[in-house]
Amino acid sequence: MSKTRPTVRNQEVAHRILANPRRRRLLTTLTERGQDTVEGLAEAVARRECLPDDAEDRRRARRDVHVSLVHVHLPMLADHGLVEYDRGEGDVVLLEGAESLAFEGVIELAVGEA
Repeated sequence: MSKTRPTVRNQEVAHRILANPRRRRLLTTLTERGQDTVEGLAEAVARRECLPDDAEDRRRARRDVHVSLVHVHLPMLADHGLVEYDRGEGDVVLLEGAESLAFEGVIELAVGEA
């Protein structure tokens, strides 16, 4: 996968990206790891969401996280140039500078409203 510069610069898009708690947990995990597989990210995000004690409930929670990453969160982040997501291989890479650009719009809006 080639690493390219992210393109999120619109404040509204930055807000939309950061509005979802699961997406924030995903970005936090990717910021810490830089890259991972969808499976690894699903496990890490599910852990951040405090998995239930029951083994079957934990399995369902991980599956729920995995499905939402594959169908909602990773495609959105890829569409906005924050991650490179290889759907076939299941590999995800946080693109260089993605975390600063994702938050840039929020910071600018906060300063503009002050």
